Amino acid sequence: VDVTASFSTYMRRKNTFFKDLVTTEQQPVSNPSEHDTSYFDTWLVRGVLATDEPDSPLNYQTGFDLSLDRNTGKRVEGMEKQIGDYAVFGSLRFSPTKDITIQPSLRATYNTRYAAPLIPSLNIRIAPAEGTVVRLSYARGFRAPALRELYFLFVDVNHNIRGNQDLRAETSNHVSGSLTYTTHGTSYALTLEPSVFANFIDNLITLAQVDGSLYSYINLGTYRTVGTALSATYTHTDISAKIGASYTGLYNQLSEEYAVSQFVYTPELQAQIQYSLPWYGARLSAFYKYTGRTPGYSLQEDGALRQGYIDDYHMLDVSASVPLFDKGVTLSFGGKNLLNVRNIISTLSGDGSAHSSGGATLPVSFGRTFFCTLQWTLSL
Repeated sequence: VDVTASFSTYMRRKNTFFKDLVTTEQQPVSNPSEHDTSYFDTWLVRGVLATDEPDSPLNYQTGFDLSLDRNTGKRVEGMEKQIGDYAVFGSLRFSPTKDITIQPSLRATYNTRYAAPLIPSLNIRIAPAEGTVVRLSYARGFRAPALRELYFLFVDVNHNIRGNQDLRAETSNHVSGSLTYTTHGTSYALTLEPSVFANFIDNLITLAQVDGSLYSYINLGTYRTVGTALSATYTHTDISAKIGASYTGLYNQLSEEYAVSQFVYTPELQAQIQYSLPWYGARLSAFYKYTGRTPGYSLQEDGALRQGYIDDYHMLDVSASVPLFDKGVTLSFGGKNLLNVRNIISTLSGDGSAHSSGGATLPVSFGRTFFCTLQWTLSL
């Protein structure tokens, strides 16, 4: 039995003053709209009853999940809004043999604003041979808009974001499959894992530029992703390395009306390595990621179709940790984004976020950073 109950609250008070910079005297602004106190409260109660008997062919999990969000303040339309989400769920894990596991699940939800469908899922694990595991899964999804996406108004010198009361809930379907093959010797292990996936999302909620500097949350009618990935992991006594590549296709909604590709594809490459110095206990780590060029299409003001792209970029992080004083103290240091990637070129219109001007570049990171951490472990 596992029960969790929590309450979290956040308050933001805003007061505006006129200040005399000579005498330093200040007076509150008389306009009430320049003063505001906003509250965000979240209640959550979750309970789970489950069995996990390794020798039993049948185990189960059942439970409930209750949440209530409430926002109050002048920046919330109507001064106060709340939305509740109450669900019960259950799943069975059936293992007719030690090499086959079948796990169906079902979740029923009542949302105080949106009609929520039944959410089924199915996971299958098959181990046809030693060192080989096949996994297949299907899941349906549902997400009601959050209160901030529906009603919250966020306007300051850098933002102009307005909630959208007409948002529809997201619904989705996900399918995936993977094969894991592991071989090992006396001092090493090698794992290969190819996989494929597809996501079908209707009414995806996203933040978009709707007019000039005004941003709001909108529903995308159709959102699809398909892709494949391959990873290899090698571990030895003192070294661990992993390399992976993926190729992801994003559905191009303009293909429904124009003679363009139905999907646009983006490659991605990741590599990480960790080496332990056996004579001292120090550990060196490096992480590298390459995100390929993302093509796309956009409509111009004159109705013409234009092809553009988001440029590719590389990220590199390096770190080291050294134990000191009989491992009672650990010193860690390193650098992130060592290639100093800040902005990348984008020739797709409307790609700027709520924090940008929607120009010819997209922000990726604030640049190269370095860190140093000292951790002291006390034995009492």
